[in-house]
Amino acid sequence: MSKVKFVPDKDLKILRVRYPGMLTKEDVIAHYNEIRSNTGFQRDLRILIDCRDSTFTIKPGEVNELYAVAAQAVVKYDFVKEAVMVSDPYETVIVTLFQQANKIPNYMFQVFNTEQAAVVWLLGS
Repeated sequence: MSKVKFVPDKDLKILRVRYPGMLTKEDVIAHYNEIRSNTGFQRDLRILIDCRDSTFTIKPGEVNELYAVAAQAVVKYDFVKEAVMVSDPYETVIVTLFQQANKIPNYMFQVFNTEQAAVVWLLGS
């Protein structure tokens, strides 16, 4: 069973996702499968992902596979903006590799270590 849960923040008009504990490749795939299959999400989707309490089991060599899943997930959206918050050096490396791989026109992905900076970026144009 996937632990991915998107929680609407009605005030900010974003979705919040939190990943405490271990974050696996399968968790990330479930995250993007939910984006792809959930027809109730806005077509201009903003997601704040909190991984500050996460320990990644994702390996650098798996980033390209996860990027391919993300590319399939965002096809039917006007745009998807994801701000991911991390605090550990290893997690920062993994999400930075993912960010650098991004070449999808309607997909924006940025790494942050504070919620304030992430929200400002998410709500910007």
